[in-house]
Amino acid sequence: MAVLGGLGLDAATPSFEWWPAALLGAVLVLAALWQQRTAFGLLVGAVAGAAFWLPHISWLSLYLGPIPWLALSTVMIAWFALFGLVAALTTRGLAVWSLRSDSRVATIALVVAQPLAVAGLWVAREQLQSTWPYGGFAWGRLAHTAADSPFVALVSWLGFAGLSGVLACFAALAVTLIFTAKRLGTRLTIGWAAVAALVAVALTFVGPATLESNGTVRVGAVQGNSKSVIFDDRDNGDVLRDHI
Repeated sequence: MAVLGGLGLDAATPSFEWWPAALLGAVLVLAALWQQRTAFGLLVGAVAGAAFWLPHISWLSLYLGPIPWLALSTVMIAWFALFGLVAALTTRGLAVWSLRSDSRVATIALVVAQPLAVAGLWVAREQLQSTWPYGGFAWGRLAHTAADSPFVALVSWLGFAGLSGVLACFAALAVTLIFTAKRLGTRLTIGWAAVAALVAVALTFVGPATLESNGTVRVGAVQGNSKSVIFDDRDNGDVLRDHI
């Protein structure tokens, strides 16, 4: 499931541009690590991260060669592995707490707490990988896969982090309902799923945020078509001269 989940996340990027694959991929990744032991969560995160990042930034090898591609992929996979570890620990801990109470209220609290916690961890991973090391690498966010989806307008209200959190929360809620269906019962499980579906549909009607305009700006862009690959034969200053 971890491999399929990682590939699903990649299928939602410009490689294939099928945005629903991101939600399916996130569900598969989360289901694979849900309530598992930390070591297994770490492994699932690493496998899912490799399945996503290696093909997602494979274009890098065309311009810089395999070493930078593998190096950057390794760092991104490490972030994903860390997420898997912490998410497994968190979901398992919340489930144990809920079982100790063994009440309907505790089960409902679990249905609320697990998706919110995992969505927060997902966003935290994206934010951290976007800032460290060396300024980070902000590719591969869940929000980026929603560019062609009905949820795209939410980014103008919530930003990339907020939209990623919303999508991750929906995926995590789906997994939570699968794992708690027996304790919740059929009616409550269907009820939670129906409410989530209604909220998702309602969010597709949200329009983009508008800002008051104050003048205009004219922007010019130049593509110098320079030889910029790491092994290209070029002299110092060639790239600058191509753009002047």
